[in-house]
Amino acid sequence: MKRIGCLSLLIVLCIAFLTIASVSAASPLSPASASPRPFMIKSFASSTTGGIAQVDPASVSADICLDPAAIKLANYDGILSSDGLSFAERFNGQSLTTNGDFDVLSGSPANPLALQVGLPNQNIVVNKESKTYIAGLGHLGYPEFNAIGEGSIAVLYPAPQAAIKLDVYGSDSGPMTANFFKDDGTLIGTSIIDPLTDGTYAFKTTSGNAEISGISVTNTDPAGIGYSGFCYSKGPAIPEFPSMFVPLLMIISMLGILLLVKGRKE
Repeated sequence: MKRIGCLSLLIVLCIAFLTIASVSAASPLSPASASPRPFMIKSFASSTTGGIAQVDPASVSADICLDPAAIKLANYDGILSSDGLSFAERFNGQSLTTNGDFDVLSGSPANPLALQVGLPNQNIVVNKESKTYIAGLGHLGYPEFNAIGEGSIAVLYPAPQAAIKLDVYGSDSGPMTANFFKDDGTLIGTSIIDPLTDGTYAFKTTSGNAEISGISVTNTDPAGIGYSGFCYSKGPAIPEFPSMFVPLLMIISMLGILLLVKGRKE
């Protein structure tokens, strides 16, 4: 009976510890995310197919907004990564051809969704005019003026998204085509925006589920286009195990051992 009593006490202590830990996990002690930078809100005409809808940017909340002004101005022949986002010419499995100065993408990305860089001087550039922007480079190659903004660009998110926003810069009526993919390369939907003007564009899945793992964008805008902002959500926070519970766990463990030893002696 004494052994059973000791074991019962140990079980009660463990349950109490787990209860306290679960309450702490529900209210993590991490600081709140910084507010994203404001975006210009406009209304645009667009055609969407599949499981994607264009929405008012004000309706999309985001934890992180990448500002290209924080990135070094340069031509990037490899994958460009910043603020959790990664950029390259296209995704593995997509085929690249050209139409005049512009890139054309076809085919489906491979599983899993992964970035594929372009040829040297035909991948990604971070450039500055009145704004700093990220742009794809067409086949004429950097630093040719008619290459900057004519190339395709692919964006890979660190976690699947239910909604995303991007800022378009330097447009001259468009059009722009954006394809949205799941993490296995499956096409979710396509948005064609024509005419295209500078401003913020927001998209969400019609299911409301976090499914957008990447987007690829092409355009035939007469001046080419750049992207001066990308906003997304970092996803559910993983609560840190509170350090105050480490010694408590050790004390409970030691107490449990002592009670078991005492019970055996009696």
